[in-house]
Formats: sequence, C-alpha cells, structure tokens
Amino acid sequence: MSVLKGITWDHPRGYQPLKMISKTWISKGIDISWDIRSLKDFGDHPIDELIPNYDFIVLDHPYMGEAAGNNLLVPLDKYLDESFLVEQKSQSVGPSFESYRYDGHMWALPIDAAAQVAVFRKDLVDRINWELPTDVVQLHQAASLLPGKY
Repeated sequence: MSVLKGITWDHPRGYQPLKMISKTWISKGIDISWDIRSLKDFGDHPIDELIPNYDFIVLDHPYMGEAAGNNLLVPLDKYLDESFLVEQKSQSVGPSFESYRYDGHMWALPIDAAAQVAVFRKDLVDRINWELPTDVVQLHQAASLLPGKY
C-alpha cells in the first residue's frame, strides 16, 4: 500500500472532508493521512518548510506568488486535464478558482471558500407581505416583522 501524507488547517471544515474522501482511496491501495495545523500556522508558517514532509498541502491563495517564484509547487495545469480544470472553475465560488492562478499556471485548487451571501425564504416574505430590503435600515425594519428572533 502506498502511503501519502497531507496537512490542512484546524477546523472541521478544513479536515473532515479530506479525511472522508481519503478513505475512498484505501480500496485503490493508497492510504492518505492528514495532519492538522493551527489557523495561525496556516497563515504564518512558511510552506517551504512543509514541502519535505507532505505530499498534499492545503494552503491559502496569497502563497501563490511565493510558490511560483520559488518553484515550491508543481504547476497543476501541466498534470491535470484541461477539462477537469474547466469543471473545477465552473463549480467554484466567485473568483476563488482564479486566485490560485499565478504567472499563467494553476498552483493549487480551491477546496474551500468564505462566501458571504444574502438569501431569503420566499414563503416568509410572502407570509408577512414585505418587499425585500435594499439597505440596512430596511433590513432591520423587515426583520422586526419576522416571527421570533432573527
């Protein structure tokens, strides 16, 4: 069995999906284990110190310039099919996919994105008969009409 090692950040959103998907590779003879580092280390620890110890490194997009400039990572677009990259881009939120492109190459793929969104429940909007707010004042007025706490 081949053994691969990865490192990610210390939040269930950061490690639970990776641990679960890694289980699917065991049947193919590949065991992937994941170490977890603090959010502080995720932001501060130099990636060049992680490279000798890990096959997979979850890192944030600000490192792409360093990765490209110092040949720290392999350009994924040289190894992944273009159709796969197009699919990944189509399933990414906002500019998240492009934030991992630097100097004409993809150095990583987005697996998580902080995405602030606004949504509403049409059934509640219709029930209390209010129009969607367009500013903070209207938002507070609209929220005061909702049953219970908002």
